[in-house]
Amino acid sequence: MLFGVCARRLWVGCILLLPFLPLIPVEIAYIVHYHEPTWYAIIATSFESNSHEIIDFLGAAIWPLLLACVLSTLFGVVIVVHARHARLVWVDRTRAWALIACTTIVVLFAFREWRAHESQDVRSTSSMRNTTTSSERRLPAWTADIEPSFPIGVPVRFMHYREEWNAIRAHTQKLASFRFGTYPIKHFAQRQIYVLVVGETGRRDHWQLYGYPRPTNPELLKIPNLILFTHMITPAGESRDSVPMIVSRKPATDHAPFYSERSITAAFSEAGFDTYWLSNQMAIGHFDSPIAAVAYDAAHVSFYSVTDWDHPGTYDEVLLNPLREAIRQSSKDLLVVLHTMGSHSNYANRYPEAFDVFTPSLKGVSEPDYYDLSLHERLLNSYDNSILYTDHFLSEVIHTLASTDAISALWYVSDHGEDFASATCKLAGHGNGTINDFRIPSFFWYSTAYAAADADALAQIRLHSTMKMTTEVIAESLVDMAGLDFPSHDQTRSIFSPRWQERPRIVTVLGQFDLDFDAAAVSPKCKIMVPHRE
Repeated sequence: MLFGVCARRLWVGCILLLPFLPLIPVEIAYIVHYHEPTWYAIIATSFESNSHEIIDFLGAAIWPLLLACVLSTLFGVVIVVHARHARLVWVDRTRAWALIACTTIVVLFAFREWRAHESQDVRSTSSMRNTTTSSERRLPAWTADIEPSFPIGVPVRFMHYREEWNAIRAHTQKLASFRFGTYPIKHFAQRQIYVLVVGETGRRDHWQLYGYPRPTNPELLKIPNLILFTHMITPAGESRDSVPMIVSRKPATDHAPFYSERSITAAFSEAGFDTYWLSNQMAIGHFDSPIAAVAYDAAHVSFYSVTDWDHPGTYDEVLLNPLREAIRQSSKDLLVVLHTMGSHSNYANRYPEAFDVFTPSLKGVSEPDYYDLSLHERLLNSYDNSILYTDHFLSEVIHTLASTDAISALWYVSDHGEDFASATCKLAGHGNGTINDFRIPSFFWYSTAYAAADADALAQIRLHSTMKMTTEVIAESLVDMAGLDFPSHDQTRSIFSPRWQERPRIVTVLGQFDLDFDAAAVSPKCKIMVPHRE
């Protein structure tokens, strides 16, 4: 249609297409590697990464890719010059037929979208919580159909990116003046380096550390100074809700997408720590934007994922070198948050071939049906392989910390669990409100230097490690772990404090209602949490 409109000046149409030409090699390379077109979250990852990170990620592939982009652009320039000097036109009958065909397609597409819009049911939400967020898609519905296309979908991707990012920036600007008033109350002789690893889709009963019969944690079992939390649960079964509760003081009963105060990295920054958020997940999106809002409280933020959950992407080890660089480049005390891809489905995409130990697995199955019971064995094998790889990744992080002479510690916690479909229950994935959504693995590792520097804090965390708690304890506990304080700090919520108190463990079921995890009933078929009835 573009050339039909510019029929008497085809060179004008060529100029309009020229900006898309250098993107063609990038689009082709992405489709070949990840089997899908680029999308708006990739734009965010690119914009939020610096040139050094991009070069490191692409490696040797950057030079042929740059060359292809340059050649594509030069080819476009040659075409524009030729069309201009040759005065190329398109005025024969085929132009009319092409315009009629394109116009018909546009009209039919618009009619279909209008009918779809008119037929949508308007449902009352008076009996349910309003979960609409400022980061949800506000672009017209029809843009979703053209967004994967090229080149017309590229501007839509940029609009979608801007839409998501504006919501995050609006929230961060709102909290720009927020201060915890953090100050150190313990003064250590050595540098402090603390790492919080936020895992993904970790189910506690598949970890060897917790008695699982398969060897899914062979490396962690050999590491001393591990303290397991045996009764840790998450208040929410989805990442967008659970992760902010891990890294901030957002309570389980607050269901707004964004919280009214900044995250724990901001508190550490106020105390002079250099803070990092290194993520192997996407920067923005319906599920990611509430997480990005807390991520940007850190002084240094980098995202390394280049695809969504449904496709193979980067493995979590991509975070190791940035972690080591942060330790090497900064001489200040450090708090680093590592947000991993962990065991999110497709499980077989989360680990390299070397960790495909439990077989047969889902390696080579691009779109497995998680409800297909014939795949049950392969699904469980792949999930356990992803835990095995997480074991290796966490061990590498611990070895990295142990190799320094700093006072160091690592806290690992998964954001939520997972369900596997079975003959008796057809639920799969997470967010189903089952007990498997909420029971998660979590542990604390400390260096010998930390043990020597703060034996009292370690005594308290050992004492509390077997007690019932939720991930809501983490933010307040990290403050005491590092010997910090601020006026509103609540030590009754810190397991490093002798003042810590057990509280009812509130969980959100199916995004609709809150239950006391320990007082609720469990349905016999799928172990879904339901209100207890006398």
